Amino acid sequence: MNRFMFTASVLLLPTMAVAEDVVITANRYAVPITQTQSAVTVLTEEDLKHFQDSDLGTLLSRLSGVSLVSTGSLGSTSNVLLRGTTSSQVVVLIDGVPQVSASTGQTSFAGISLSNIERIEVVRGPVSSLYGANGIGGVIQVFTKSPDASQDDIYVSGSYGSHNYHKLGAGFDFSTEKTRAAADIFYTGTDGFDSTTLESDSNKDEDGFNQFSGNLSVDTRISDDLLLGINHVQSSSTADYDSACYAGFTRIPCSSDIDWQTQTDLSNSSLSLDYDVSSNTHLSSRLGRYVDDSVNSDGDDSANDTQFKTTGYTATALAERTIGDVSAAVGIDVDTVELESTTDYDETERTNTGVFASLSTYAGDLGLQGSLRFDNNSAYDTYTTGTLGTSYLITDTLEIVGTAGTAFRAPSFNELYFPNYGDENVEPEESRSFELALRQFTQGGEWRVSGYRIDTTNLIGSDPNTFTAANIDEARILGLELDFAQQIGAFDLRFNTTLTDARDGDDERLNNRPEWTAFAALAYQYGQWLFNTDLQSETGRINGDVALGDYAILGLGTRYQWSEGSTLSARVDNVLDEDYVTNYDSFTDSYYNTSGRTFKVSAEYHF
Repeated sequence: MNRFMFTASVLLLPTMAVAEDVVITANRYAVPITQTQSAVTVLTEEDLKHFQDSDLGTLLSRLSGVSLVSTGSLGSTSNVLLRGTTSSQVVVLIDGVPQVSASTGQTSFAGISLSNIERIEVVRGPVSSLYGANGIGGVIQVFTKSPDASQDDIYVSGSYGSHNYHKLGAGFDFSTEKTRAAADIFYTGTDGFDSTTLESDSNKDEDGFNQFSGNLSVDTRISDDLLLGINHVQSSSTADYDSACYAGFTRIPCSSDIDWQTQTDLSNSSLSLDYDVSSNTHLSSRLGRYVDDSVNSDGDDSANDTQFKTTGYTATALAERTIGDVSAAVGIDVDTVELESTTDYDETERTNTGVFASLSTYAGDLGLQGSLRFDNNSAYDTYTTGTLGTSYLITDTLEIVGTAGTAFRAPSFNELYFPNYGDENVEPEESRSFELALRQFTQGGEWRVSGYRIDTTNLIGSDPNTFTAANIDEARILGLELDFAQQIGAFDLRFNTTLTDARDGDDERLNNRPEWTAFAALAYQYGQWLFNTDLQSETGRINGDVALGDYAILGLGTRYQWSEGSTLSARVDNVLDEDYVTNYDSFTDSYYNTSGRTFKVSAEYHF
C-alpha cells in the first residue's frame, strides 16, 4: 500500500485524544503519528477536563506502561515509572526545555500544575539518541497553554472537593494580525490527609498543600516564514509531609512542634525562533532556562532548613528537510546546569554538548528510521547512543514495527558529589532496548500491542559496605503493552493494560513495579452532556518482602456545557472507597496512605 495513502486515511479520522494526527516529541519535529515507529500516547486539554485529575502524576498513571509511586497527600513527592524505569531514567520537558533537579536527577511532578497544560506527549522506549541523558524509559513532554488564534477570550474557573480542595483561576487569549498572546494564573489548596501511618505526634496530622501557578505564551510572526515564540510557566508550592526523627543513626521521638514542610519553586522559560526556508526545509532554535528550587523545613528552626536550587540553561538548534519519502534532521543541544545548596558539594556546575542526527525513509510498504547522538559531558566524558527501527505494512491499515536502541542515565550531583555519599567515579547507567509491535489505525480508532525488553547495566545505588553511591547492580525488564481506543458514534472507549517483569541481577523483583496494570474508560456524549466512567486496577506490587496488595478503583464523572467553552462538571473517584496502598517505607516500617473516596465539582465560564 502507498505510504501516503495510509497516512492520509488516518488524518481523516475524527479527532481523538489518543490518536492525534501529528506528534512532535517522537522525532523532535512534527510528523503524522503514522510516520513514527515509537509507542506514543497523547493527552489533550479535553482529556484533562475529561478525567478532572488534581495532579500530573495521577493523570499519567492512567496511561499504558506508566505506574505511580506516591508518598501521600496531594503535593507529595511522586515517582513516575515508565516501562518499569524510574523518574531519573525518563526525560521530562516543558515546551522543549528540560525540567529536572540536578541534586536528585528527578522531576518535581507535583510542582507542574495541570491548570497550565494544554497537551502532553508520552513516548515510551529509548530516546537518548535524540534527547541525550536519562532517556532509558522514554520522554514526557508537557506543552503549556498556547494562544487561540480563532477568537479572543477571557475566562474564570473554580473547583471544590474533598479534604477542602479548592482551586480558583483566570486567563485570557488575545490576538492581532501578527501577534497572539495567552496567560493564566491559578491558586490550588487543600487540607490534605495524613500521608503516612507513622504514629509520632508530629505526624498525626493532615498534610496540606497550596500552590500558585501561572503561564504566559506569546507568538509573533515577524514575516510569513519567521515565527518568534516566548513561553514562561512558573509555580510556587508548599507541601506538608511526614518524617521520622533521628539522632545520628538512632531513631528518636519527634517533637510535637515539628511541622515538616517543603517549599518548591519551579520556573521554565523559552525563547524560540522558527524559520521555513522552503516548503520542505525548516530551521528552529530555542534558548531555555529552568529552575527547581526546593527548601525543606521542620517548621521549628530555620537554621535546620536545607535548600537545593537547580538552575539550567539550554540552547538548541535543529534543521529538518524532507524530499519525497526521505526526511532528515540534524541538531545540537548545549546544556549548562548549576546547583546552589546549603550542603557543600565538591562540584556545583557541569555542561553537556550533544550533537544528533536522524533519518526516516519509506520504500513502498517498508519503513526505516534511525537516529544517532554524541554527548560530551564535563562530569562523565562522552557517550554515543543510537536507535534503529523498521516497519512493514501487512495490510492497508495493519503494520508491524521493530526497534532497537541504546540509552543512558547520567549520575546526579548527589550520586557524584554529596558529602560522605557521592563518588566522582560513579559511571552513567547504560541500557539496551528491543521492541516488537503490531498496530492498526482504523476509522475512529487505533490499537497497538508492544512487547519489549530493557537491559540496564551500571545501575547506581548505595554500596552496602561503604554506604556511598556506586554502580552496584543491573536490571532486566520484560513488558507487554496493549493500547486500544475506539470511537463509535457518541461512545468513546479506551483500554490499556501492561504486564511487567522487572528484576535485578540476582533475579529478584524490583520494588514498586506492579506485575499487571489495567485502565478502562467509557464516555458517552448526549447533547450538551458528557457522562464517563473508568476503572483502574493493578496487582503484584511489592517493596522488599512486603506485598502492597491488589486494588481496583472506580471513577464516575459528568460535564455539562451550557454555552461555548463554559462548563459545569463533577467527579467522584474511588467510588467504592477501596482501602489500598502503593508505597511502603522499610526504613521507618510505615505505609504511605491514599485518599479514599473523593469528590470534586468544577465550573468554568468564558466571557
